[in-house]
Amino acid sequence: MPTFNAAASPIEDRQATYDKPAIAGFKRELDVYGFVVIPRLLSAGDAEQAANAVVRVMKQQPEVAQADQHLSNIMDLLTPSEYSPFAKMLAHPVCLEIAEHVLGKGVQLTEPGARWKKPGAGAGPMHPSAPLGRFAEWGLPMPNNSFVLPFSWMLNDLKADMGATAYVPFSHLSPHYGDSEDGRQYAIPVEGAPGSVVIYHQALWHAFAPNKSKDRARVGFMGGYCTGWVDPVGVGYHLMKKRVLDQMPEAVKVLNKRAAD
Repeated sequence: MPTFNAAASPIEDRQATYDKPAIAGFKRELDVYGFVVIPRLLSAGDAEQAANAVVRVMKQQPEVAQADQHLSNIMDLLTPSEYSPFAKMLAHPVCLEIAEHVLGKGVQLTEPGARWKKPGAGAGPMHPSAPLGRFAEWGLPMPNNSFVLPFSWMLNDLKADMGATAYVPFSHLSPHYGDSEDGRQYAIPVEGAPGSVVIYHQALWHAFAPNKSKDRARVGFMGGYCTGWVDPVGVGYHLMKKRVLDQMPEAVKVLNKRAAD
């Protein structure tokens, strides 16, 4: 069974390393349950640097008073001095190996986004990831293969009451999706230490839980990988701007076949 609570106490500034048997286990968990939690794949220091950058950007947005802020183009709003931890997350070798296990060679990035979910933020609807939601809207069966493999990085110490994302195990195997409340009673909120990541099947039903804490906000970095033949723009993803992509390491550049002006 997967370890759903990846947090450890006290939080240490260490980055976990995983050998081939461990990574093979992650792949099995993803295939069977529809999601896998990988603890501390990024150091706590890098996670904190990324969290600070996300909060800085969020505070400059007109929606800063909202309890739940989301930006789909966070990379375009960072300064070059803030790029490093985000580049590590986007092209982490463990994540890429798992992505290729599901999607095959030549994967692309979708869109890197971020979330600042503050105390008082409400719950979100249960849903599969784009573009599979369109199949449900059209009344078509869900494909049982994946065109997109989303990820969600935890940039601070995430507890269940802070608006953690809740996932419904095995729901990626269902050919049908009902409505925004389907499966919520079976959903498992995933906690984790800073630098942990959740990778999940695009058909997996999931939703943000409400942030019921008094003074703790969730800070996360979200995105995903898609197959090489998918047009990211056609799906609705925002391309990274060329001025940003040009300053990314080669490992990130090869994941972006196109860039925005």
